[in-house]
Amino acid sequence: MAKKNKKTSEQNTSETSQTDFFSRLLKPFKILVEIHLKLALRELKKDTQRFFSGILSFILGCFFFIVFYLLINALAVILLHEILELMFCILIVAGFNLLLTLILIASGKSKFKKPFLGDTKKVIEDTLDEMKD
Repeated sequence: MAKKNKKTSEQNTSETSQTDFFSRLLKPFKILVEIHLKLALRELKKDTQRFFSGILSFILGCFFFIVFYLLINALAVILLHEILELMFCILIVAGFNLLLTLILIASGKSKFKKPFLGDTKKVIEDTLDEMKD
């Protein structure tokens, strides 16, 4: 019976040492994954803020265009009509509105040009390349 306990104890010690060995072997990879995850979460937070900022800029640009169109255009056409014919007044005001709209939409669109999670992708690719070598 003591012999059986000794073998079981040796097997447990051997299994424990193997488990410890694999735990120590995988620990750097675990730390690396944790670092990448923290970096990705930080970058995701920053990119989410940038995304919502871009959406907000785009929506506000559209909203101000509508408000501007409804309130100012009628007044501009009336004021210009004293100097020019009605058709030219409408074309001038419409051209100005188009220019303003394009500027605001371009401002919102520029927020989306930079790829999301770009730094995280680069770090992961670099890490995988280093692991291959």
